[in-house]
Amino acid sequence: MSQIVTYYSFRGGVGRSMALANTAVLLARWGYKVLAIDWDLEAPGLGNYFQDEKYADLQQVSDHRGIVDLLYSISDIQNKSKKPSWRDYVVSVKLQDTEQTIDLLPPGQINSEYFKKVRNFDVHEFYLNRGGGYFIEALRGEWKSVYDFVLIDSRTGITDDIGGICTIQLPDILVLFIPPNEQGISGSVRMAKQASVARQDLPFDRPKLLTVPIATRFDFDNGSQQSKYWLTQCLEKAAGFYTDWLPAAMNQMDLLEITKLPYKAHYSFGEKLAVMEESTLDPSSLGYAYVTLAALIANKLENVVELRESRDNYVRAAFKLDRKRHQLPLAFMSYVRLDDEYENGQLTEFRKRLSAEVHLQTGREFPIFQDRDDIQWGQKWQERIEKSLDEVTFLIPIITPTFFNSSNCRRELEYFIQREKKLRRNDLILPVYYVDYPLLNDEEKQGADILAQEIATRQLADWRRLRFEPYTSPQVRKTLADLAVQIRDALERVTQTK
Repeated sequence: MSQIVTYYSFRGGVGRSMALANTAVLLARWGYKVLAIDWDLEAPGLGNYFQDEKYADLQQVSDHRGIVDLLYSISDIQNKSKKPSWRDYVVSVKLQDTEQTIDLLPPGQINSEYFKKVRNFDVHEFYLNRGGGYFIEALRGEWKSVYDFVLIDSRTGITDDIGGICTIQLPDILVLFIPPNEQGISGSVRMAKQASVARQDLPFDRPKLLTVPIATRFDFDNGSQQSKYWLTQCLEKAAGFYTDWLPAAMNQMDLLEITKLPYKAHYSFGEKLAVMEESTLDPSSLGYAYVTLAALIANKLENVVELRESRDNYVRAAFKLDRKRHQLPLAFMSYVRLDDEYENGQLTEFRKRLSAEVHLQTGREFPIFQDRDDIQWGQKWQERIEKSLDEVTFLIPIITPTFFNSSNCRRELEYFIQREKKLRRNDLILPVYYVDYPLLNDEEKQGADILAQEIATRQLADWRRLRFEPYTSPQVRKTLADLAVQIRDALERVTQTK
């Protein structure tokens, strides 16, 4: 069942619009049909997140008709032969390097007339004499029939007039952004409670408004005691909202901690989409936090205990797209740790560069797990290798003489060879020839080691000379790009076979 979700904050500058833009991108990339509405009519700006050509093919959002024009159209409907359609006001945003799109309903044409329209719009006249309530209800029904999620960026402050439409009548869920200060906490909670009460007076059948408190602008570098104090203050006033949807088995403070949005100074400049600009795998990053929020919304606030027990599984359950076709690709780098130590971390740097290059080539995150002692390696290996025949998981063996003497490396390579046979694939193992191994160059001697023989039949990324070059050299960059293209092409073959 589709959901209308309103993003609200009592004051501006808390990251509400940025959170909406980023979660809209995530939901769209996960396969959902998304409509994002800029209802912050006094201070619009949601469209700014989609005007950068790096992210979307969208021009002149500020010149497009929008919500204000749509609301005025119902007031003038008696003078029109054709009923106004909300579809005429929607702009389609195509995300970079993907097939997914987001529909954006802007506030209106931003000019001197726009602000006059906003100031002069009479909400009481709209509802009492123009049938505005039924018009909004019809919009709500049509949006829910067309989209999986409608995300509304609400105005700040008191919302008893035009802003009340998107906090009282329209939403199924109200996401409440609460900054770490008394004004933000008290004001946000007070307005959310008023919206819930006002909703009960609607002349339309409506379930109880579910409110999700989100602690925002928390600075991890400012001391855990400060953070804990303000989270406690936030929970003391907002605890009542959780009782409507959070199971008793889930601790409220745990969820508030899990879903809080960190403050990152980099994103205070301009409008940026963190989920497309940085990794979403770092737990301290904004992108990671937005993934958590988007998964909570996509899962319709259900099964929240799993978010605490296994966030990866919870996020994966949020994907609408077919799991085998659209599962997040990843790789395991099989190598000897002493080789990396001797090379002063050059293999670690290689992993980071290749991950970034694949992201550049595909527009999708491509995590490469490196440390076998990391708990995430064990979890991912079990989930993606031992429990399923997953065609978007790769092995990148770093070939050196010590590789063939390592029991771990040999076991991992053997496992992947068997996986390829079961999947009838031959492109999921991507060897990087890092240090010369004479056995690979001698066909007669290869028979002494079946794994060396297997590697010798593969297309190798030859790094034997490149290991002495800086990563900024053209040849190194080209070889990295070629390897990333191999991965990209392998992923495309997965898609074509579905």
